[in-house]
Amino acid sequence: MMNWTEIKKQSLALLVDRFGEREAVAMIRVLSEDLLIGGALPMQEQDLQQWFQALDRLLLDEPIAYITGISYFLHLKLQVGPGVLIPRPESEELASLVIDYIREHKPHTKLDVLDIGTGSGCLALAIKSKCPQAEVTAIDLSTTALHTAQDNAQRLELTITFQQVDILSKDTWSNLPARLDIIISNPPYIQNNERDLMSPTTLKYEPEIALFAEGDPLKFYKAIAQLGSQRLNAGGFVFVEINEFLSQKTVSVFLDAGFHPVTLMKDINGRDRMISAAWIL
Repeated sequence: MMNWTEIKKQSLALLVDRFGEREAVAMIRVLSEDLLIGGALPMQEQDLQQWFQALDRLLLDEPIAYITGISYFLHLKLQVGPGVLIPRPESEELASLVIDYIREHKPHTKLDVLDIGTGSGCLALAIKSKCPQAEVTAIDLSTTALHTAQDNAQRLELTITFQQVDILSKDTWSNLPARLDIIISNPPYIQNNERDLMSPTTLKYEPEIALFAEGDPLKFYKAIAQLGSQRLNAGGFVFVEINEFLSQKTVSVFLDAGFHPVTLMKDINGRDRMISAAWIL
């Protein structure tokens, strides 16, 4: 029976040529921790089979989060799977931005927050966990995403209102809260001509509906701006993640809808990736 040291050495040899040593080492660590495989004892046959099946899936470019079923977002351990967008570090920055805003400006105020395109529920759950006074509604078009988000909320014991809503269909807006203080969203914003810039892992496995904005790449921001202009209380805010290649055009969407000021913000890598837009009227 092979021991863990032998397994790691053999696994590293399988992964290094494809991913490089640094990423291969990180993959082995994540698989070991999240699949609860490894240690000093000889590996059982069942664990051994599961381990090498996971390696085979990695070599087919499947996201490691889909293999383990786990994605970490800020302080939360979330369940994810095929059909649900895997949370990104940029979205952690967006969630932190909103949490910091609430803590600084509305620490004891009841707030109505809407998360548009919730996916795994990462943004909504992070906000609710750190700002319990917030009443959070999270919407998505995908039933798979909503089921995943609901499961995450139940497991984390956080109360979120989930609804299946197509933000591009104004007929469904009647189901949303009448008044809002904050709208947060990481909507689809990738253009088809950006496919060559994307990893095969994302293109082959993650849901296109959560990534690509077919036709008008700003259509989700236009819908969010219009909804915000109708539902936000005075002094309310929209916080959105954006396409860095369309940053100024996205700023214009909110300015044209009557938001002011509209602030473009950079992520940790210095890219234009977030906007905050204030509704003063």
